[in-house]
Amino acid sequence: MNNNILRLAIFSAKFILALDILLGLILVFFMIAWPMELSLLEDIHVAQNSSIFKFETSPSFETSPEGGIPLSPPLSEFGTFYFYFICARSLTMVAILFKIIQLSIRIIKSISSLETFRFENVFSFRKMGQLFLIWFIVAILSIKPLTEFGVTIGVTMTTTLDFKYPLFALVCFVLAEIFKEGNKLMEDNKLTI
Repeated sequence: MNNNILRLAIFSAKFILALDILLGLILVFFMIAWPMELSLLEDIHVAQNSSIFKFETSPSFETSPEGGIPLSPPLSEFGTFYFYFICARSLTMVAILFKIIQLSIRIIKSISSLETFRFENVFSFRKMGQLFLIWFIVAILSIKPLTEFGVTIGVTMTTTLDFKYPLFALVCFVLAEIFKEGNKLMEDNKLTI
């Protein structure tokens, strides 16, 4: 099938997949470099707002230049538990996103090859729904630094219920059922012919 929209979707998904891999490699680098106490870590801050992670190499501000997103202290000032908790949580989200994008690419390729309602797509949508539910669970617990006048005085645990992930999961489960019915109709049509 010669469809420019599907080609653009595959290209976009592969681009996002490459960015996801890059983020994963950066996180692994930080996990390896952090115990070495490199001077590079003095200039890097992690701006954390719910499930958004940004690395900035700006001077220490109470909030980021965009405003509203509190900057944490430099990576070099993080405690071991806090640092590895953020990295493990982030790597889990990166891995989940990687798998979701892979499944999306597989579905788009099957649609472009006119095999839309094959049973593998039903499985892929169900798997994506499960991954979004896991993402929801991972995103619930968060640890953030408590700072006073730019000095870290401790950490605080927060819980956030971000309902977009269960909503995405619900959409994936509904699409799985639609594709399952489409697969049944396709099989019935083959038997009729």
